[in-house]
Amino acid sequence: MAEIAKRMGVELEWVDMPFDSLVAAVAGGKLDMAISCFNYDEERDKIVDFSEAYYTTEDAFVVTSAFTGTITVPEDVANYKVGVQSGTVQDGWLTDNLVTPGLLPEANLSRYERVDQAALDLANGRIEVLMGDYVPIQALVAQNPDLRVVYRGVLSTGPINIVLPDGDTKLKAEVDRIIKELQDEGFIDQLAVKYFSEQ
Repeated sequence: MAEIAKRMGVELEWVDMPFDSLVAAVAGGKLDMAISCFNYDEERDKIVDFSEAYYTTEDAFVVTSAFTGTITVPEDVANYKVGVQSGTVQDGWLTDNLVTPGLLPEANLSRYERVDQAALDLANGRIEVLMGDYVPIQALVAQNPDLRVVYRGVLSTGPINIVLPDGDTKLKAEVDRIIKELQDEGFIDQLAVKYFSEQ
């Protein structure tokens, strides 16, 4: 986002907000754009627009080294206390595929405003499994050697986009043009290697 702002010739001002309030903030004109591993979603698309995808990612389940359970297929997490960041596509996947069909009791799913809060509860044993986007999960694991990824794959994620105001075709065209430049130059791949490569 810093590089996009630089190439647009505008000053970037970061606003730190809970993930589940970002789409509404863009839709309501409080933010010009939002970036936070957003996947395209039909419900979101009713009130905001999306840039072209700038990266593709996967979902991940992370546990502590003390975890003795088994997660062979994603549905196995229904046997544990699970944490997820509220309002994310992972939250939607857990709700639609495990809670609604009755596989995971609602009481065993904890939703968090921030993923670092969920990581603290994971470390302290209040939840047993944390589901998140593989990109930030990698960074979390890199910072905490007691955490490990036990499953990764595409369940709810895929291409990730920047959230833009609905109908702002000029802004969308400019952001899409810069994203393509950054991809063609290898800039985004360099960022991924720098911040998200497995150690």
